[in-house]
Amino acid sequence: MMGGFKQKSINEDFQNGFYSYIIETIEKCCSSMKRNCISLGHKIKNNEVNIQNHLFFYYLDDNSTLTKLGCEMFPISFQIETPETFDENTDTFIGRCDIKVTSNNYWVNKNKKDYYIIECKRIDGSTSLNKKYINEGVSRFVEEPPKYPSHHNKNIMFGFVVKNIDIPNNSIKISEINKDKFGAISQGNLILVKTDVNEGLYEYISNYTLSSSSLQLLHIFFDFSSIIK
Repeated sequence: MMGGFKQKSINEDFQNGFYSYIIETIEKCCSSMKRNCISLGHKIKNNEVNIQNHLFFYYLDDNSTLTKLGCEMFPISFQIETPETFDENTDTFIGRCDIKVTSNNYWVNKNKKDYYIIECKRIDGSTSLNKKYINEGVSRFVEEPPKYPSHHNKNIMFGFVVKNIDIPNNSIKISEINKDKFGAISQGNLILVKTDVNEGLYEYISNYTLSSSSLQLLHIFFDFSSIIK
């Protein structure tokens, strides 16, 4: 019995480390991407897919860049546009996630449930994009049956901030939309857990009570406005 508890503890430690490393890698890549684009005078189209693709190709999926940023110590892999949640009745996938993050455990040990999902949305302070962030982003994890699985009861929402806005104030608005949308399922407001004002980085968590599990989403809002066309 003690061996089982020990193994569970090791697995939990691994998952916590894996998840934290994903977040750290995203933070470093976003900072580097903004810094390099400013240095080169490069502007990215104000489009969710273009921003996501640039971040993925030049940073998240570039081993040399990850090594330079000190993000090569933990074996993780970022993949984009992967199908999720197979419907046996229609032979179709219900969802297609923006970014899927796996570890060696997924590939070596064939643990096909050992991954996290990142859903990306643009944020510009407008009500329309704030609602889209919830209705077409958070909903994919929360509404049942979910389009995206949360195998470890955690996943990530990533807000590409494309205009120079007051991110904390806008996050309050998003929090209200979140509560209105999900009601009792949503456990209160978005909670601020990290801030780096110089980088334009703000991170929040939100918690949900689903029918068969709990769910925590991390919301990463990063200010890309200075490199957007």
